[in-house]
Amino acid sequence: MKMKYTIPVLTMACMLVFGLTGCNLAGGTVSVSDQETAEAIAATLLEGDGGDFSLVNTEDDDDQARSLDARSLEVTRTREYQYSTVETSFTKTWYNGDWVNEVDPPEAYDRFSKVGTHIVTLNGPRMDGSMQGSMDLQILLGQTDGVDTYSMTGTTARTGDMTHPDLESQRTVTRTVDISKEYAAVVMLRDDIGDGDGQIMPLSGTVTITGEIYREATGGFGSRSEQRIIDAEITYDGSTRLRVRFRDTDTEVLIDASTGEVVADTP
Repeated sequence: MKMKYTIPVLTMACMLVFGLTGCNLAGGTVSVSDQETAEAIAATLLEGDGGDFSLVNTEDDDDQARSLDARSLEVTRTREYQYSTVETSFTKTWYNGDWVNEVDPPEAYDRFSKVGTHIVTLNGPRMDGSMQGSMDLQILLGQTDGVDTYSMTGTTARTGDMTHPDLESQRTVTRTVDISKEYAAVVMLRDDIGDGDGQIMPLSGTVTITGEIYREATGGFGSRSEQRIIDAEITYDGSTRLRVRFRDTDTEVLIDASTGEVVADTP
């Protein structure tokens, strides 16, 4: 049960989190749109390393821990991508039943926790920045129609900033993102694709999202700032299309959970 990570997904996720989706910084103060806010939220969900969907099960740590016959395992890994570096560090602890009794053999564990952090450092063309993340999750193993599932409860957070030049407006743009999510027994389903690997997708449950997106452009022809206080939720129903509902405005945006893109609301 190993996860797949691709350079395009991770690079796109970083770009979406920092809001590189064609904003117009002509002047004044405006609110970041529903669409761009939904894309930023979606980027923190994507399965690329560090995205929430990748946290339920990560490659190699299960096999390593079982070979050591250990109850807990400290994992530290660094991944180099074309325009970014991801450093992940967490402790994975296995439990059974009441989360207290230790079980042997390791295969008998039916739950585990993941507590840790990760740092994404961006070093791409004309952009510089970093994003820090944290996780504090409890995950229950299960099956639905013979397919592995993971029920996830707990919190994750992403915060970071990035600076880059805007050549069109001759200004320097700084973007800050702070997104926290609370999972309430969200069931994740492994969508196998024939070779034993597959993509983690949400099956049911609700996640609450809070935070802020802030942008500021200075120099050139003046200054402009954009801000959005995030108060949203996603209710999962097994579809790859997820509805992000902004509770402050009671509006919805439909996103593709596998790409992070906003999609048309069609049957």
